[in-house]
Amino acid sequence: WDNGHDQWVTPGSASTGYWLVGSIGNILTQGDPNWSTRPLYSCLVAGWNHMVSLNFDCEGNQVLGTEGWIYDTEPPGFATHLIYRCTETASGDKFASTYSNCEGQSVDGPLGWVVS
Repeated sequence: WDNGHDQWVTPGSASTGYWLVGSIGNILTQGDPNWSTRPLYSCLVAGWNHMVSLNFDCEGNQVLGTEGWIYDTEPPGFATHLIYRCTETASGDKFASTYSNCEGQSVDGPLGWVVS
């Protein structure tokens, strides 16, 4: 989801004013007992910037909730891809991407694997 200033990664709907940009994959609604997974948290930074984090405290930012669970390592038998957390260089907007170079922006690091 995007509103021109903020990109919001969520499996649900975003607030009014955001439009759907696309999908980066599917996350689990609960942990997988047969494979290593971890929760992906939805966070709000500075009152306007939505980001996802692997940290339960959203790295000191406002915790909005759990978006779902992602795989720590690539699980066999599924079409998957790794997602990355990124920072837009000019605005500081945090977003997630399937591109390891964060689409030319700053790479915060890998988050985990999602099902394609």
